[in-house]
Amino acid sequence: MPNPRLSLRIPPDLMERLPQNEKERSQFVIDALLHKLEPATPEDELAQVKRRLEVLERRLEIKV
Repeated sequence: MPNPRLSLRIPPDLMERLPQNEKERSQFVIDALLHKLEPATPEDELAQVKRRLEVLERRLEIKV
């Protein structure tokens, strides 16, 4: 079954800031809605920072 469709009106200046590609724009709006409806907890944010730090450390090890 396909996902439901959502239609809304937004100010032109906000529309200009969204991705031009329709699929990218849809995913952007989905991500924004999820972020608003299910905000990250401090624990989630810390886990994300740790993952990003690990990636950076691995990249630095390769370059050294």
